[in-house]
Amino acid sequence: MDYRKFLNQSSIEVLPYLGGTRVDALRRRLRVADSVEKGWWRFEVQGRDARALRREPVPDLSQLPGQLPVLHGHLVDGYLFVSGRQVETVHLLPEEQAADFSPCTARRWPSGDVLFESLAFEQDAETACRAALAHESTLAGTKSIPASCRAAFGYAVLKQQSAQLTIALSPREVIGACAEVAEQGLSAARRVLYRLQQMRLDERRRVQARRLQSAWHAEARVNRRQPRRAQYDLAETVGAALDNTGAVLLTTRRLENAMAEVCFRFMGEQFICVVDADSLQVFDAGICLDGQDKALNLDCLPAVIREAIEDNALYITRR
Repeated sequence: MDYRKFLNQSSIEVLPYLGGTRVDALRRRLRVADSVEKGWWRFEVQGRDARALRREPVPDLSQLPGQLPVLHGHLVDGYLFVSGRQVETVHLLPEEQAADFSPCTARRWPSGDVLFESLAFEQDAETACRAALAHESTLAGTKSIPASCRAAFGYAVLKQQSAQLTIALSPREVIGACAEVAEQGLSAARRVLYRLQQMRLDERRRVQARRLQSAWHAEARVNRRQPRRAQYDLAETVGAALDNTGAVLLTTRRLENAMAEVCFRFMGEQFICVVDADSLQVFDAGICLDGQDKALNLDCLPAVIREAIEDNALYITRR
């Protein structure tokens, strides 16, 4: 038997492409040679490689094999607030933007990414949240508001204030404070944002201090004739390192002193870190780690991010 014929066989799969160098099928991860627009695509799969052929309409997620887990909650700014403590990025939303606090049903793909399924009928809770947001009031004393809707309202208040104060934020950085903001309003939102800003500044100072302390190391690297990994494709090396972590590489960029900037998607969030291009040791994790960045390699970083998200202790410093 000629096994080469078997190995060269191809198949057709309709999959959600969310950007980056990989696409996740129901049971495995595939390499994407040429990136395309985000959406549902028909792919030709050969071995571990997938080639996009054409766009496909959104399938009925409830009919796909494996019975994808269902999530219910309320939408704000493309995020699904599932409860008072859980928030997820929703991918492949319809072109027509849903109103804030819209009840939404989504499904979790085997990769962990959450895909839009449908909007549900609204009730009085969503109307009350929109009215309170428009009048800059709170939900204090308002009954029959689900925890997911309260959290979504708290984030909406924080988002408005972050735009005024020019302090960027992700809902995963503030989900633990959303209920408090929903009850207390603008003053609580400003306290949360100023605290977030201060934590980021402290972390950036620690990173800058490490940069100065390691100047001698950088100078030694410049004097090398060629970094060890220069002969390899950086994107492929980094992509392979992230493959078993659940993260998906988006872009890579070589920096001076044999460093590299890595942008990847993990748990629906985008992260940017700086690593040693030779060893993939983390120099700047892009999140607050109290100066412990260099104790990690790139393939360990997603697990640390997951722990920070689960503990409501994620603070993003690079965007």
